[in-house]
Amino acid sequence: MNLFEHRESDLIGYMPVKLCFPALEGQEWLSITGYDLKNTPWSYHNGGNWAMLLWMLVAAAQKTGRIDFAKSAIEVAHDRLIRDQFPEYYDGKNGRLIGKKARLKQTWSIAALITAQALVNAPQHLNWLSFE
Repeated sequence: MNLFEHRESDLIGYMPVKLCFPALEGQEWLSITGYDLKNTPWSYHNGGNWAMLLWMLVAAAQKTGRIDFAKSAIEVAHDRLIRDQFPEYYDGKNGRLIGKKARLKQTWSIAALITAQALVNAPQHLNWLSFE
């Protein structure tokens, strides 16, 4: 969590949270992604921001006593996810939707926001999650 707090603008940015950081580029991108065009730098699995990771970030923040950080992450995501109709992911550079490839109304994005809010409102449920 120290890393997330220290690099919040890089790792959280416009929407929690990037799947990887920094994005793979050049020869590294070519060899690791196999030239997969949906994984171009700062897109999809290569530095894209995935709303479905929100609940895990919130759980980790709470487990480490960083409740304000958890609430802040939810604040960043809440209105935007609702307005954007719960897309699968956002561009990792500037938080843009990636057209139809963003796949709207994603159940896991909806569930991530609901779960994150529930964990903040009822932290005793953190005991249901094993981080061992």
